[in-house]
Amino acid sequence: MIRIHLAARIGKWFLFLLVTAGFSSTPAQELKYEFHHLTVTAKRYPGHYPDINRTITVIDSTDIERTPVTAVQDLFGYFDNLDLQRRGPHGVQSEISIRGGSFQETLVLIDGVRVNNPQTAHHNLNLPLSIHDIGRIEILHGPGSAIYGADAAAGVINFITKVSSNGLNMDAYGGQHGLAGTTFSVSKLNKRFSSRLSLAASRSDGYRYNTNFNFYNLFYSALFKSGHNSITLKCGYNDKKFGANGFYAAGYPDQCEKTSSIFSLVSGQLKNNRLQITPTVSWYRHNDLFLLDFNRPGWFKNEHETNSITVDLPVISAFKAGVLCAGIHVRKEQIFSDNLGDHQRSLGGVYAGLQTVQLSKFLFHGAAHLHRYDRWGWKIWPEIGCSYYPSGSFKLYFSYGQSFRMPSFTELYYTSPANMGNPDLYYSRVLAVELGWRWDNSLCNLEGAVFQKDGRNTIDWVRRDPDSAWRVKNLAELTTNGFEIRAIKRLEFFKWIQKIKISYCGLYSNKETGNFKSKYALNFPRHKINSELRFSLPGSVQFNILNSWQKRNLGPSYSLTDIGIQKLLWNQEIYLNVTNLFNTEYEEITGVPMPGRWMVAGIKLFTPF
Repeated sequence: MIRIHLAARIGKWFLFLLVTAGFSSTPAQELKYEFHHLTVTAKRYPGHYPDINRTITVIDSTDIERTPVTAVQDLFGYFDNLDLQRRGPHGVQSEISIRGGSFQETLVLIDGVRVNNPQTAHHNLNLPLSIHDIGRIEILHGPGSAIYGADAAAGVINFITKVSSNGLNMDAYGGQHGLAGTTFSVSKLNKRFSSRLSLAASRSDGYRYNTNFNFYNLFYSALFKSGHNSITLKCGYNDKKFGANGFYAAGYPDQCEKTSSIFSLVSGQLKNNRLQITPTVSWYRHNDLFLLDFNRPGWFKNEHETNSITVDLPVISAFKAGVLCAGIHVRKEQIFSDNLGDHQRSLGGVYAGLQTVQLSKFLFHGAAHLHRYDRWGWKIWPEIGCSYYPSGSFKLYFSYGQSFRMPSFTELYYTSPANMGNPDLYYSRVLAVELGWRWDNSLCNLEGAVFQKDGRNTIDWVRRDPDSAWRVKNLAELTTNGFEIRAIKRLEFFKWIQKIKISYCGLYSNKETGNFKSKYALNFPRHKINSELRFSLPGSVQFNILNSWQKRNLGPSYSLTDIGIQKLLWNQEIYLNVTNLFNTEYEEITGVPMPGRWMVAGIKLFTPF
């Protein structure tokens, strides 16, 4: 639990580091702020990356292209402070947690627009995007409710879609277990108008009984420009059908599920040298059909449809000392379900943040979100942070924030003999403090952080004895302590070695539920080490070798090694991906074994025009 004496202790560490580092004779690097050079994360809180007082991971287009995966969801297993838990590879179903939080505490965005599923967070990564639609991914570690509102209790993942050059792109691949897939995209750009259309499909017979799948994806984006102003239109469709052997209930190998999602947004941008206004309206619909036994479709079936409509109006103003961001957002969520019933809720709020206020060698930021929900009224969620630059290449930073998540419709209204929802649930709350550092030098980039999170009124499924049904309560108290460190070197003087990376994350959590037993045991990675070596050979052959070793809180440790090999030609690339090279037996979700070695080969083509 984050108590006053702990915050004071971390504050003393920070003050000590500031004082000792202050004796450095190297002057602080002069920091300049120009509105057009800012990186706007999620269209809410702009900031130049080196100046942000938080831990942020950016997965750029090169990382996405060179990682040996075919689905964007599988990317997250290669990062130390992210916990990817899958019920199957290639985007079948995935859940992602940040810094030991639950997957319900991660907010997912597409181009700054939320796509969290109000039915259940199991569907948060059912994205209407293929891996080739992604330009980069920005990940905020730690609380984000002061910036983004509800459900950003552990962190935020923002998928930023790609802007391609004029031409046709195609990717076709095949592999073991009857895997086959293709992606096709066409892009057209000029000074006033640009558009991009992509189509994707994939299928597999499955790596064990009833793990087959068929996926389809469509995504379109268009941008209309007039001077500094613009209008953006984006829409996507995703359709998934898959066998779900043991996914949700042990002893039922014939489970199956079909999901579909539609995402659309219209956004305008009015901008001058000092002011930017970006009104955005978005709609996200998700349909889910689940059968406990596909041989008896009428025996146990759940069918749900959810709709989320969001209106955002952020205003950003740049001035000499920093950047001010303020705005309002309103959201309405609906569900129509044969099990959960028909429900709707409205929520929204106003927010404001001040970033990169410079005083000597210090940078400060602060933000607050005043959020309203019908049942609870108005609540404020603050965040503060400070960075100190003893030299131009070294930074220390400290942050404190409060965040929360809403209960899902499943947690509120689900009813069965074994599981009972609770319509009186309250929000769960997280308080977090972080002390971090970053050092950029000629050898490599080094960064790390220590943090503590205190979860209060945590939503959990509990019961007193084995004969009782599981019930949802605001009961658990969850404290998580963690340490992260990573080193990245992009080698320019060795032409054949392009990148070396190694990272470590250690977590310790303690959950208190009183006299109740918790349904969901803490099965986070207690220790996780990730490494990557990217190099090239004569003849335009590129290798990428990735390894992830982890010891989960429950179960044995295991190590996974994946390899990607690419042969580059003029306008095409031939590649071979091998995941789980050494055929390791492992589970990311208890009771759902993951596949062994899986080889995939393919070809990518690009035709400019």
